[in-house]
Amino acid sequence: MAQVNASGDWAVAETLGPPPGARIGHSAAPLGERLFVLGGAPSSGAQLSVLDTRTLRWAPGAAAGAPPAARAWHAATLVGEELYVFGGGDGQAVFNDLHALDLVAQQWRRVVADGHEPAPRVAHCGCALRASPGAAEGAAPVLVFYGGFVTPAGERAGHYAAEPLALQLPTAGSPRARWLASCVSCVAAEPRARARVDGGAHAEGESGGDAYGARDVLPPSVSDSPPVAAGRLGACLLYTSPSPRDGLL
Repeated sequence: MAQVNASGDWAVAETLGPPPGARIGHSAAPLGERLFVLGGAPSSGAQLSVLDTRTLRWAPGAAAGAPPAARAWHAATLVGEELYVFGGGDGQAVFNDLHALDLVAQQWRRVVADGHEPAPRVAHCGCALRASPGAAEGAAPVLVFYGGFVTPAGERAGHYAAEPLALQLPTAGSPRARWLASCVSCVAAEPRARARVDGGAHAEGESGGDAYGARDVLPPSVSDSPPVAAGRLGACLLYTSPSPRDGLL
């Protein structure tokens, strides 16, 4: 494990406690002074490890509830105090299930969503968008997932995914999450917002950091969309708005 200071200097971090084993395809999410590391390959179980960033001490996670199956190359997106985990694979199967982990209560739950269920995928990325300005009071955030390698049912070879997915989280008046038909509602009120797709690899090779306007990455409809970033694996997705305080969770 390495750490970087405010001056941009890197150093090997000397940690305490039993560290998680060597792995790839895992995720990491910070909450307060703790870092939650989930999954990766090789794996068994949900494989949740927690690092106290003050003391640099590792501890195994002890979440209750029904954890997701062991997986790597999933997307893990933090919304408030909950970590939403979507997709991934275990080397034998590719998943399209959605789970949420309450990082404070250390409790897993399966999230069942209405709408058209997306195809299983690995090596995608995701971020959370706040409700757009002018949205109804109590509107919940939207999760956006992008890229990855998709293996629809009945398709052996699979393909790179360039079409983003949007998931409306539950609101007070609607207790279930819903997969949206398009991402236009995510950015309709913020035309100057940017969705940065950084790095990753696509069918033609490696990609560097490249930024796309929100309306380019998040098309207004499936049938009539402008050019989008090429589908790719292992990229990062960061949503930024005109104000650095808006649009991020």
